[in-house]
Amino acid sequence: MFLLAKLGLRADEVATLTIDNIDWRSGEMLVRATGRRRAQMPMPPDGGAAVVSYLGDGRPTSSCRRLFLRMLAPKVGFASGCAITMIAKTALERAGVRGYAHQGAHIFRHSLATEFTGTRSGCYSRLHRRGSASPRRPWPSPTLDYH
Repeated sequence: MFLLAKLGLRADEVATLTIDNIDWRSGEMLVRATGRRRAQMPMPPDGGAAVVSYLGDGRPTSSCRRLFLRMLAPKVGFASGCAITMIAKTALERAGVRGYAHQGAHIFRHSLATEFTGTRSGCYSRLHRRGSASPRRPWPSPTLDYH
Protein backbone atom coordinates (compact mmCIF):
# COMPACT_ATOMS: atom_id res chain seq x y z
CA MET A 1 0.00 0.00 0.00
CA PHE A 2 2.86 2.34 0.80
CA LEU A 3 4.26 2.21 -2.74
CA LEU A 4 0.80 2.85 -4.17
CA ALA A 5 0.12 5.81 -1.89
CA LYS A 6 3.51 7.53 -1.67
CA LEU A 7 4.94 6.89 -5.14
CA GLY A 8 1.76 6.52 -7.17
CA LEU A 9 2.82 3.21 -8.66
CA ARG A 10 0.30 1.30 -10.73
CA ALA A 11 -0.95 -2.06 -9.46
CA ASP A 12 0.91 -3.89 -12.25
CA GLU A 13 4.12 -2.03 -11.40
CA VAL A 14 3.88 -3.16 -7.77
CA ALA A 15 3.03 -6.73 -8.79
CA THR A 16 6.06 -7.04 -11.09
CA LEU A 17 8.68 -5.50 -8.79
CA THR A 18 11.54 -7.85 -8.03
CA ILE A 19 14.14 -7.81 -5.30
CA ASP A 20 16.70 -7.16 -8.03
CA ASN A 21 14.87 -3.96 -9.09
CA ILE A 22 16.00 -2.22 -5.91
CA ASP A 23 19.34 -0.42 -5.81
CA TRP A 24 19.96 -0.03 -2.10
CA ARG A 25 23.04 2.19 -2.55
CA SER A 26 21.40 4.84 -4.73
CA GLY A 27 17.95 4.68 -3.15
CA GLU A 28 16.22 3.88 -6.43
CA MET A 29 14.10 1.17 -7.89
CA LEU A 30 13.55 0.14 -11.48
CA VAL A 31 9.86 0.08 -12.30
CA ARG A 32 8.43 -1.69 -15.31
CA ALA A 33 6.00 0.97 -16.49
CA THR A 34 3.33 0.68 -19.15
CA GLY A 35 4.22 0.06 -22.77
CA ARG A 36 7.38 -1.92 -22.01
CA ARG A 37 9.02 1.20 -20.64
CA ARG A 38 11.16 1.16 -17.55
CA ALA A 39 11.62 4.04 -15.16
CA GLN A 40 14.10 4.65 -12.35
CA MET A 41 12.10 5.87 -9.37
CA PRO A 42 13.49 7.35 -6.17
CA MET A 43 12.43 5.59 -3.00
CA PRO A 44 11.73 7.80 0.00
CA PRO A 45 13.58 6.71 3.16
CA ASP A 46 10.32 5.69 4.85
CA GLY A 47 9.44 3.60 1.79
CA GLY A 48 12.79 1.85 1.95
CA ALA A 49 12.29 1.22 5.66
CA ALA A 50 8.85 -0.29 4.94
CA VAL A 51 10.34 -2.62 2.30
CA VAL A 52 13.14 -3.62 4.68
CA SER A 53 10.55 -4.40 7.36
CA TYR A 54 8.50 -6.48 4.91
CA LEU A 55 11.56 -8.41 3.76
CA GLY A 56 12.53 -9.17 7.34
CA ASP A 57 9.17 -9.88 8.92
CA GLY A 58 6.36 -10.16 6.36
CA ARG A 59 7.65 -11.82 3.21
CA PRO A 60 7.12 -15.58 3.03
CA THR A 61 10.21 -17.72 2.49
CA SER A 62 10.53 -18.41 -1.21
CA SER A 63 13.11 -18.63 -3.99
CA CYS A 64 10.88 -16.36 -6.11
CA ARG A 65 12.61 -13.04 -6.95
CA ARG A 66 9.37 -11.03 -6.97
CA LEU A 67 9.29 -8.54 -4.12
CA PHE A 68 5.68 -9.16 -3.08
CA LEU A 69 4.45 -12.72 -2.80
CA ARG A 70 1.22 -14.55 -2.19
CA MET A 71 0.80 -15.59 1.44
CA LEU A 72 -0.81 -18.91 0.47
CA ALA A 73 0.86 -21.68 -1.50
CA PRO A 74 2.32 -21.47 -3.99
CA LYS A 75 4.35 -18.61 -2.51
CA VAL A 76 5.13 -16.85 -5.76
CA GLY A 77 4.61 -13.37 -7.16
CA PHE A 78 1.17 -12.17 -8.13
CA ALA A 79 0.07 -13.07 -11.66
CA SER A 80 -1.05 -9.51 -12.37
CA GLY A 81 -1.96 -6.19 -10.81
CA CYS A 82 -5.52 -7.43 -10.29
CA ALA A 83 -4.51 -9.03 -7.01
CA ILE A 84 -2.92 -5.77 -5.82
CA THR A 85 -6.11 -3.92 -6.78
CA MET A 86 -8.23 -6.38 -4.79
CA ILE A 87 -5.95 -6.12 -1.75
CA ALA A 88 -6.19 -2.32 -1.90
CA LYS A 89 -9.96 -2.42 -2.41
CA THR A 90 -10.41 -4.69 0.61
CA ALA A 91 -8.22 -2.44 2.77
CA LEU A 92 -10.14 0.67 1.66
CA GLU A 93 -13.48 -0.97 2.41
CA ARG A 94 -12.20 -2.07 5.82
CA ALA A 95 -11.19 1.55 6.49
CA GLY A 96 -14.66 2.77 5.47
CA VAL A 97 -13.56 4.49 2.24
CA ARG A 98 -16.46 4.20 -0.22
CA GLY A 99 -18.27 6.17 -2.90
CA TYR A 100 -15.34 7.23 -5.09
CA ALA A 101 -15.09 6.78 -8.86
CA HIS A 102 -11.69 5.15 -8.57
CA GLN A 103 -11.67 1.97 -6.52
CA GLY A 104 -8.84 -0.29 -5.48
CA ALA A 105 -5.22 0.54 -6.14
CA HIS A 106 -5.89 3.33 -8.63
CA ILE A 107 -7.48 5.59 -6.01
CA PHE A 108 -4.03 6.11 -4.48
CA ARG A 109 -2.48 7.12 -7.80
CA HIS A 110 -5.40 9.41 -8.59
CA SER A 111 -5.22 11.05 -5.15
CA LEU A 112 -1.48 11.62 -5.43
CA ALA A 113 -1.82 13.14 -8.91
CA THR A 114 -4.59 15.41 -7.67
CA GLU A 115 -2.37 16.53 -4.80
CA PHE A 116 0.48 17.38 -7.20
CA THR A 117 -1.65 19.21 -9.78
CA GLY A 118 -0.69 22.83 -9.85
CA THR A 119 2.53 22.47 -7.89
CA ARG A 120 5.90 23.39 -9.28
CA SER A 121 7.65 20.45 -7.65
CA GLY A 122 7.87 18.33 -10.79
CA CYS A 123 6.23 15.46 -8.91
CA TYR A 124 3.25 15.30 -11.23
CA SER A 125 5.44 14.74 -14.30
CA ARG A 126 7.53 12.19 -12.40
CA LEU A 127 4.36 10.34 -11.37
CA HIS A 128 3.42 10.05 -15.05
CA ARG A 129 7.03 9.23 -16.03
CA ARG A 130 7.36 12.43 -18.10
CA GLY A 131 10.29 14.15 -16.46
CA SER A 132 13.47 13.58 -14.60
CA ALA A 133 13.23 12.22 -11.11
CA SER A 134 14.11 14.24 -8.05
CA PRO A 135 17.45 13.81 -6.32
CA ARG A 136 17.88 10.32 -4.97
CA ARG A 137 18.26 9.60 -1.29
CA PRO A 138 19.48 6.24 -0.04
CA TRP A 139 17.60 4.39 2.68
CA PRO A 140 18.67 1.72 5.13
CA SER A 141 19.64 -1.52 3.44
CA PRO A 142 18.37 -4.77 4.85
CA THR A 143 20.64 -6.92 6.94
CA LEU A 144 19.23 -10.02 5.28
CA ASP A 145 20.70 -11.39 2.07
CA TYR A 146 18.04 -12.05 -0.60
CA HIS A 147 20.33 -12.71 -3.57
